[in-house]
Amino acid sequence: MDYTTVFRQLIYKDREDIDEFPVDETDNTDFFTMESVFMEKLEARRFIKDSFNAPELILMIFNNARYITTLIYSENHPQHYLHKYLKIAENDSRDIIKCNHAMPATMALVVNYLLHYLGESFFGSKIVKAIIENFKDWDTKGASEGKQDFYDLLIDRTSETDKYPNWATDDGEFTRRDIKEVLSDADIDPYEIIADLDYVIQETFGMYAGDPECPIIMKAIKTLIENFERTEQIHETTREMLDIANQKLKKAYPHAGLKWKENVSTPLQSGFDVGGLDVSLQSSRMLNPLFDPEREDLLGQIDDLKDEVNHLAREKAALQSSLSSEKEKAVREKNERNGKIEQLQKERKEWWKNYAGGHNSEPEKAFNVQTGMPCFTSRQMGILLTAIGRITEKENPPGKTTLGIIIEKIAGYKSTTASSNMRGEMPSKDTETVATAIESKFPNLAAEVRKV
Repeated sequence: MDYTTVFRQLIYKDREDIDEFPVDETDNTDFFTMESVFMEKLEARRFIKDSFNAPELILMIFNNARYITTLIYSENHPQHYLHKYLKIAENDSRDIIKCNHAMPATMALVVNYLLHYLGESFFGSKIVKAIIENFKDWDTKGASEGKQDFYDLLIDRTSETDKYPNWATDDGEFTRRDIKEVLSDADIDPYEIIADLDYVIQETFGMYAGDPECPIIMKAIKTLIENFERTEQIHETTREMLDIANQKLKKAYPHAGLKWKENVSTPLQSGFDVGGLDVSLQSSRMLNPLFDPEREDLLGQIDDLKDEVNHLAREKAALQSSLSSEKEKAVREKNERNGKIEQLQKERKEWWKNYAGGHNSEPEKAFNVQTGMPCFTSRQMGILLTAIGRITEKENPPGKTTLGIIIEKIAGYKSTTASSNMRGEMPSKDTETVATAIESKFPNLAAEVRKV
């Protein structure tokens, strides 16, 4: 799916201080990280040294780079979304500094993340090639300084990292946020969760299918929607969104082992929360049919509150309409930009030799460190265990993405990495590799492997 369309906070939580990244300055090479070396290079760039907003720019670059890398790590074909990533790196701005300098710097950090922390998956990849080639002709387009920012901020894996014998990569996790964390985050507007309910449900079943926590999460989503209906002003478009969300959740409930029960409570339509007390305008007028000046004064105040609420609702609707127009304008500008950009295609060997140190583009491989013999990768090991689970645990086979801890214990691959590699459809080359390896002795198991 296109993860760029999902509200950002559901996928990545921005860090609020640059020291939340591993950029501590130290002379002890035992603790050097790629980010600390990148920070030193970034601080030397003219657009940072001359800026009064350097702290904000640097934090924006680091946050946007980690967010973009997380999006890339989530996609099977991230090169298809290159220009969306570039727009994020510009912080959706037309500011010259952000477009011509901060954006190239951000994409350089993205390449560094992909090659230094995720090199097993991204050496010679199409997305790295596409990012590097995007800046190749910037000098001919009048942005030579931006091109220099990008290439000078790339960190070579040999000539530079060889200086640091204990090069650290401890902060290299780029998985999307756990949906339980998302649901408990008070900084996230419930509207965003409801609007992206397809993503929320997909993530829930992707990580927790068959887990006792799955029904708990689904119930929490239902409660969130019900509370939103009770506490927010519901307009026509919002009502339609809520109806669709409830239908999607109702359809998903049985897959979590739950029985759907309609919410019979009545949402507050004409009531107002005044000092913590819910007051219904209609019922308050029925308390006493006789004229009471104090009661009438109170009713007048309630009417004023209602008018104020309605006025605010109209202002909110107008702002939402304006925001929608701005988004449409941004889409048009993006399409115009895409139409002007020529994507050059060259052999991997040539571009890597010219710009990134000559790494080859071979697919993921794994070798036994003692014998040097090739062995299963983390994904191939996951495919084998999935097939075994489907045969031996017919009533309740484990989900593909829940096998990370077992893969870690058997083969030594990190559990989070193994789980992430089992997301989505399995490449046919991996299933065929596993099936071919076992077919002569386990033909039935090989047949099941090809179904994974």
